[in-house]
Amino acid sequence: MTTHALNEADTASDPVLHRGYLHIVAWNTVAGATPTYITDLCALAEQEAAPKDVIYKNGMNARVQPGEWITYGEMGDQDDALRVAAIVRNLEAPTAESAPPLRPPSGGVVVQRLTPRQPPGE
Repeated sequence: MTTHALNEADTASDPVLHRGYLHIVAWNTVAGATPTYITDLCALAEQEAAPKDVIYKNGMNARVQPGEWITYGEMGDQDDALRVAAIVRNLEAPTAESAPPLRPPSGGVVVQRLTPRQPPGE
């Protein structure tokens, strides 16, 4: 019997695995989470009836909104928000012709930046 390990493509393309939580897939793929973690987080989001645009759930010891689901609209970093939006856009509509334009969120809770900013000229 052959086992098939999950990978990001499986999680992203299989509605049974991502359960419609494409923002979780996008954010956690960018953050380097394992496919199993992403699948489990999507299942938890579905179980708790979280909004479809959540990106992660804060731990109970978080300084801001402990135990709460954080949505795409609450992302504070425009660069990370655009990266997530681009991945979601590709998952929803693989061709650019049918995809809506990218729009960063309006603001809200500042989410930790995934990558350090590069100084101009580097």
